[in-house]
Amino acid sequence: MNLFTLRKLLIVGALGFGMLAFGAPARASEPVHWGYEGEVGPEKWGELSPDYALCSAGAEQSPVDIPASAPLNPSLAYAYQPSALNILNNGHTVQVNYDPGSTLQLENSAYDLVQFHFHAHSEHTSSGQAAPLELHLVHRNAEGQLSSASGWRRARRMPPSARC
Repeated sequence: MNLFTLRKLLIVGALGFGMLAFGAPARASEPVHWGYEGEVGPEKWGELSPDYALCSAGAEQSPVDIPASAPLNPSLAYAYQPSALNILNNGHTVQVNYDPGSTLQLENSAYDLVQFHFHAHSEHTSSGQAAPLELHLVHRNAEGQLSSASGWRRARRMPPSARC
């Protein structure tokens, strides 16, 4: 191999490496960024990815505003067991994956508690008002259907006896 051919191979190799290292397009497997405000907020979710198209066409997805007159569902039955704390930061919230064995009975179907996570401020609203904190308990039944139970927390003053 002569010096000219070796030089061409080195240049082509360097250019190829540079394109791979610095000019490669984003991988399709990277998650789509979404949020709660602006250009990535709920009104734009359906436009962010073909996978999210239902967000523009659907009628029952997050976030929702629950009117004060909404009825409570007293037929829920919770059977939760202790679990290890399997904590994950998924980029939007702190999520705790739950060990098997805890269930929510909803009508005639049992849903296993699979994880819970928090939103600060709340994802959902009540009569247009957000709460400082919302807890989501995410359940899945044997058919793979999800059910999420939510709870809001209002800010309260810590009693002096509990302060450091």
